Order: sequence, then structure tokens, then C-alpha cells
Amino acid sequence: MKRLEIWGDMIPGNSSRKKSLDMDIGKNPFYLLQMFRMLAALNGSNYKKCKKELDTFTYLAGIKKGITKETYEDVPTLTYYPAQGAKQAVIVVPGGAYAYQCVEMEGTNVANALNKQGIAAFVLDYRLNPYRMPIPLMDMQRAVRYVRAHSEEFGIDEKKISLLGFSAGGYQVGGFANLLQGKNKFPAGYEMDEIDKVDDSVDTVSLLYPCLTWRYNLPILYILFPEETVQNEKTKNQLLKEYDCIENLNSAGVRQFVCYGKKDHVVNHEQSRMYVETLRKANGDVTLMELEDADHGFGVSKDMNRKTDRWFQSYVKWLKSDNTGKSVR
Repeated sequence: MKRLEIWGDMIPGNSSRKKSLDMDIGKNPFYLLQMFRMLAALNGSNYKKCKKELDTFTYLAGIKKGITKETYEDVPTLTYYPAQGAKQAVIVVPGGAYAYQCVEMEGTNVANALNKQGIAAFVLDYRLNPYRMPIPLMDMQRAVRYVRAHSEEFGIDEKKISLLGFSAGGYQVGGFANLLQGKNKFPAGYEMDEIDKVDDSVDTVSLLYPCLTWRYNLPILYILFPEETVQNEKTKNQLLKEYDCIENLNSAGVRQFVCYGKKDHVVNHEQSRMYVETLRKANGDVTLMELEDADHGFGVSKDMNRKTDRWFQSYVKWLKSDNTGKSVR
């Protein structure tokens, strides 16, 4: 296991500005209470102001614990989990509503499970609230380019780089594949380096209980965009349309795997179904797996002994096969 900084000397979107200047942090907050408030605030397609709940939990889960910085100087990384002789690699992207990252269930455990299957893994630590879009998606794109640029060093095949995202990490993957791939959205003043010029195409894309449109979780807009643009009806609707992976689907040429639980109470799985239908109408190669008894956030357990862990075996079989179902990897 090795932690790798993916950006060079200049990290787009970073500065010495204090994050607290852009956050509404509650006084004397209690962690568990604030976590429940955050989860409750994120639910639903009704618009409601909840910036304080989201910002306070971001502060408690990251800044206060020293996991993220007090200033906009976070350094995105990939944690590399090598597998001996592996030619295939998966970039694993944990979720956490862009307020924190569910590193164990949707990162570490997944990477270790992939290693046991002879697959190399990289767990992405991307920037969160109060960083605004498209900064998190740029971290996703940079991760792909970084792994491809160093593929020879890692001993992997640059044509066998895949993405696997959970929840908000699913949006990281889906948003990158449909909205950003093949493009550059660097801010003014950023100087591109050699890695920025590397091809950002991937072999496969996999989405686990993903957010693919914000229309079912409108409050999360307070995490992703400036408050003034969210509160303005016109700019809010523009953002919803611009960042919708279903309306802007542009990844039909990439083989995809989608899985969700039909008892998900956090992210409406209707969006995943709509995404799959849209892909199929565009002649995309997509495999859908529905778990009848699963809620949100099932990820992978450490010992792989839960009923919901069965998705992983299906995923690995799919990952190691071509579009005919024949094992080739």
C-alpha cells in the first residue's frame, strides 16, 4: 500500500484561503447528532436550505479531525494496492455525499478484495466540501491520467484501467465519464503539465448505488456549488441540467456495470434505472444488478460474509470477461 500525490506543483482550485470563510459551521456541534442531521438533510427532491447541517458535518468529519485542512490546500491522492502480476487496475472511489469519505467499506475493503482476485487497485482521495464543482471531477480525471501515465511503472496495461464508484463516488465516476472525459476545465492561471495531456479514456465504468442526477437529492447542491447560485432559481436549474449524467449521457461507448439496492432510502434508485435505460437506448453495453433486500451504502465487508457482498463476485466475473461473457483477463 502506497499513498501517491496525483497533482504536480500546482493544484487547480487550491489557495491559502480559510475554508471557514465559505462555511456555516454550527456552535458546539455533536458528531453523531450532526451526522443524522446531515443524512436527513440530503434526502428528497424538495428544495430546502440546509447549508449549516452539511457544512458542520464536513467540519466535524474532516477538518476538526485533521483529515482535511483548514485552508483550501488539500492534496488529492491515490492509495495504491498492488497485486502481484496484475495487468488490470481499478480506481476505487468511495462516497460520502462530498461531506466526508466512507474509506473503509467503499475503499480499503474493496481494494483488498480486488487484490485477492489478482487485480491492482487505487483508492482515490478527492477534494470535498467546501470545494466546488468541477474541482472534485477534475481530481477524478487527474487520477485516471496519473495511473495511465505511470502504468509501465505499476506494471499494468494502460488499456485495462477501470473505474468503480460508490454513491457520491458513483457520481465522481459517472460525472467524469459523461461530462468531463476528453475535456479540460482548468481554472484561469493553471499551467498544464505532461500528465494533463495524457489520454483519459478507461476500459470499464462501474456504479454502485450512484448519484447520477441531483434532482432526487436537491439539498446536496449546497455542498457542490456556491450558496448564491443554489438559491437563485434560474442558476439552480442550469446547474441541475448541466451536471445531470442522464440528460448529458456521453459514455455509451464504455462497458458499464450498475448495481443498487431496491431498499435504498438515501439515493432514489430510480435514477440508476433511468440511466441504464438511456444507455441501452444509445446501444451501450451495460449490466444491471438489483439487490432486492439492500439499503444504501452496503459497500464490501472486511470478511465478505454478508448477503449484500454477493454483488462483488458478479462484478469481478463481469470485469474479467469481455462483452460476450467470456473470461479473458
